[in-house]
Amino acid sequence: MTCRRIVWGFSLLEVLTALTVAALAALIAMPALVRFHHYSNLRNAAIKVSTHMVRARFMAVVKNCRYRIRFNPDAQHYHWEEDLNNNRHRDPGEEVSPRFFLPVGTAFDARDVLGPPSDPTHAPPGPVTFNENVMSVGPDGRWSNPGAVYLANDAGDHVAITVGIAGRVRIWDWDPDLRKWH
Repeated sequence: MTCRRIVWGFSLLEVLTALTVAALAALIAMPALVRFHHYSNLRNAAIKVSTHMVRARFMAVVKNCRYRIRFNPDAQHYHWEEDLNNNRHRDPGEEVSPRFFLPVGTAFDARDVLGPPSDPTHAPPGPVTFNENVMSVGPDGRWSNPGAVYLANDAGDHVAITVGIAGRVRIWDWDPDLRKWH
């Protein structure tokens, strides 16, 4: 009677074949993953900006004062400030937030898109369409001037954040193939 040994496991060739297939799958998926990473950074930046807009509106109502958000498209940042006496000027003692910078690879940019997002018929006048790059909300929760903020990333994706006079903040995605916002 002969004894046979039972060998469990994989041969070196099987392991190398499995690793090669896994590496090829990763190489094929990598560009899509990188593009998704860029898009998610852009979308997260838009969510952060819109959250600060909603917060400014909330604080204006709670504190019964005016809040402004000032955008600086050239320096890629924005900040909010309160106007406790509603004189539309910043006075000593009125709180100002730190500057909020956009993430690396994301910028205020309205090139290659049409606006406004609700009726895209012409190129926007700039990446921030509020008067003097300032949006303002009063103690009643209404924005003094509706407008939009356009953001883009290095991959060519675009989003717009619009604010209606009644206070609705909405994020739109640009579809370059259809040349419209959704």
